[in-house]
Amino acid sequence: MTEFLERDHRRFCGIFFDVGRRLAAGSLPESAYRFEEGACGLNWHLNAEEQVLFPAFEGATGNTRGPTVVMRAEHLEIRRLMDTVRVALGLADAYASSEALRRLIGALSAHSAKEVQVLYPLTDRAIGDERERDDLVRHMQASSAA
Repeated sequence: MTEFLERDHRRFCGIFFDVGRRLAAGSLPESAYRFEEGACGLNWHLNAEEQVLFPAFEGATGNTRGPTVVMRAEHLEIRRLMDTVRVALGLADAYASSEALRRLIGALSAHSAKEVQVLYPLTDRAIGDERERDDLVRHMQASSAA
C-alpha cells in the first residue's frame, strides 16, 4: 500500500515541478494544461485517501482523532492552494502562478513526508495481512471511477 501511494505522490509532484519549468520558460497555456493534469491526479489521490484509506486506518486502529484528522485538514489547505494556482494561471499571471505553485509544492512536500513516514507505515502495520492491504489498494484504484 505504501509503495502504491508513494509512487502516486512522486507522479503528481513531478507534474507540478514540470509546470514550474514551463512557467519559467514563459509557456502559460502549456503550464495551465499540465497543471490541470496534475490537479486531477492529486484530487483523485486526496479523495481516495479520504474515502478509502482513512476509514480503513480508523477502523483498524480505532483512532479517529490522530493522524487522519491532521491529514484531512492539510487536504483542505492543499485544495485551497490548488485553487490559488488555478486562478493565477487563469489570469495569465506568470509571477503569481509561480509563487502559488511554489507554496503548493511546499505544502505537498511536507504533507507527503508525514504520510510516507507516519500514516502509511501505521496503516500497513494496522492492517497487517498482505491480502487485505492489496484489497485496500484495489479499492482505492476502483474509487477513481466514482
